[in-house]
Amino acid sequence: MLVIGFIFYQFGFSAELHQATLLGRWLNEIAGPVASWGLSLDDVAVILQFIGGLLVVFGLVVCFAGVARSDKIQFQSRSIEPERTEPKGAVKNCKFCGAEIKEGSTFCSSCNKSQT
Repeated sequence: MLVIGFIFYQFGFSAELHQATLLGRWLNEIAGPVASWGLSLDDVAVILQFIGGLLVVFGLVVCFAGVARSDKIQFQSRSIEPERTEPKGAVKNCKFCGAEIKEGSTFCSSCNKSQT
């Protein structure tokens, strides 16, 4: 809304100042049907500036109302702790085949050889 208001205002302002340029001639062609109402190019430019000014004011009010809202979102902060995994128990490898066996086992479950 704010940007559209600025565009309307600038368009009207430029058309009023530079009537001999391409913008002024283009606006004069568009304002041709409005001339039947008794409005000149200057009048149309002033009307565009007025409409643009109203849109700018309305856009600013909407922006400030959005910023000043009282129901702001509150974020809850919480600490993130690393996931703790419990160790399965002590594990060692077989002297002969390298398979994993529980600590304290006297025989390997893969090759059935004594670990002592």
